[in-house]
Amino acid sequence: MFRKTIKTAGALILSAFVWGNLALMAMADDTPNIGQGINTIDPATAAGNIKNVFLSISGLAGVVGLGALVWAGFRMMTAHTDRGRAETKEHLVDIFKGLGLVGGASLLIGLACFVIQKAYGG
Repeated sequence: MFRKTIKTAGALILSAFVWGNLALMAMADDTPNIGQGINTIDPATAAGNIKNVFLSISGLAGVVGLGALVWAGFRMMTAHTDRGRAETKEHLVDIFKGLGLVGGASLLIGLACFVIQKAYGG
């Protein structure tokens, strides 16, 4: 019963973070005008918009990763056997690998967009 309650509470908290982040992304003031032609968009502006989209996605992935870390932490604390602890340690390593991958991708996208913005005077 307790595990089901913890899972339900974790799912509610995670969904609140996800929906809150999606609502913030939907209310962004600097959304690109899709009706413009691709030839009329300044490359620096386009790079800035792409950077904002990818940083929002990586922020959402970070929230999901944080939720997964909390969940794995609870699993680690409540594991009764060595096998359960070993499985949870593997999950923790996988979560950190995923967060590192998302962080690295955000770094590369941010760097590429920064270079494009500086090259075109943005």
